[in-house]
Amino acid sequence: MRWTGADPFTPLWTGPWWQPSAWRQATASVTVSAAADFTISGFYWTIPSGTPRYRADYDYNNDSQITKADSDQLAAWAGSGTACPAGKTCDVNSNGTFNIGDALVLANYMRTLDIYQNQAGSGTVYLTSNSGASVSLSTSNGPSGITFAPNPRAVPANTLSPGITSTINVPSGAAVQAYNLTVTGTAGSVTNSTNVTLNVLNASPPTWGGGSGSPGFNVSVGSGATCGQVSFTWNNADNETNYRIWVDPGGSPGNPLPANRSYNGRTYLELTDLGQDVTSYNYSPGPGTYYYILTAFNGAGHAPAADSGTNTAGPLVVNDCAPVITGTYSIQAVNGTPYSNQTIRSGNDVTLRLSISNSTGASNANNLYVEHSSLKNMTYTPNAGNVSCGSCTNSPAPEGVISGSEARWNVSRDLGDKPNDNNNWNIDFTVRVTSASTQPVDFFQSKSVIRYDGGSVDVTSPAWPMRTGSASVPVFEEVAP
Repeated sequence: MRWTGADPFTPLWTGPWWQPSAWRQATASVTVSAAADFTISGFYWTIPSGTPRYRADYDYNNDSQITKADSDQLAAWAGSGTACPAGKTCDVNSNGTFNIGDALVLANYMRTLDIYQNQAGSGTVYLTSNSGASVSLSTSNGPSGITFAPNPRAVPANTLSPGITSTINVPSGAAVQAYNLTVTGTAGSVTNSTNVTLNVLNASPPTWGGGSGSPGFNVSVGSGATCGQVSFTWNNADNETNYRIWVDPGGSPGNPLPANRSYNGRTYLELTDLGQDVTSYNYSPGPGTYYYILTAFNGAGHAPAADSGTNTAGPLVVNDCAPVITGTYSIQAVNGTPYSNQTIRSGNDVTLRLSISNSTGASNANNLYVEHSSLKNMTYTPNAGNVSCGSCTNSPAPEGVISGSEARWNVSRDLGDKPNDNNNWNIDFTVRVTSASTQPVDFFQSKSVIRYDGGSVDVTSPAWPMRTGSASVPVFEEVAP
């Protein structure tokens, strides 16, 4: 160590060094600078919608791009045991399981970016450092004009993974080529690099494929279990990255309709933006009349306009999806003998039929069951032998008598879902008709309530006549000769 301050030995000491009176105190400071250090801890291209490698099922944040945030989201779901959301692919490595390894595979997926020649690209470099560094970033083996921001990038000491970021920007207009791009960081004598892939593709709009050069755009509306669901199918296009469907009325503001796709003065709004190679779509808009337009896109534009209207559809009418349940009563047998208008007498066992129809409905009547009651002169003893329904999904199961003449069927276990078709459900049951009337003729009458999800229908039978069996005393009157 060298002393650079004033000489503390004035006058110059010439005595022995070990004498305490000759000692003096001096203070020195020493500054030691550590060499700069850093690592490139990660690189992630931003893969936006409209580029070939974008996949909506990897866009877990639904922000129309795949970034490190999606890989982080996937890792969080895997770590917490969260189920993969509908419409997403979480088993990225296709090994049949969903775990943290899928997030690593997705991170590797983001080391390749495909863009069209007229598109710009971007990505993110992550840097870490123990002692701190000012890192200058550059590329080699890539197109000209690539920049980083900020550059150089100051990385504070003790910056841990994932690190601090700098954004790489690739300008549009790069030469069509596959680039094995090297990203290099330099801080003093320390240099680190990583290799990523950039593919710049020929900028040509998609064309309709399917061997016909036509969109083959078909739209239909479902019935029954799919009532109200609008289904689209079309031919797969060539060189597309995504498809868009617009609707009038409905939709929401989004990607604007191309100017040459505005038909008939209608205001179309975007319904959905679908990924590459998708050739079908379903949705349920509710009752109304709708018009649709389909177009295939990539970064260079959209498929040629189909002025013949082959990529348009409408008007498509979607009806209210509700069942229309009706019921009718008839007599099937008297004391076990098929009914053919024979006289019914008090004390007879009469087999009635309740026919349930949904022939004019637009959807199933779900979880249907029946409550039965007597309006007049009928008793019903529920048991397994006196009620049947050959076409019901579940067999009727009487569940008890109320006030001696009412019974509920399948309140807790429904008869099933009555389809909207021409096949009736025929419930046959036996009642005993009795009358205490002193008149020779009385009547009997039944009532049922058909219940289903969202509604119910009351069905009242005719007032059927019956003979009471009571004798009438003849009245004689003397008539003069």
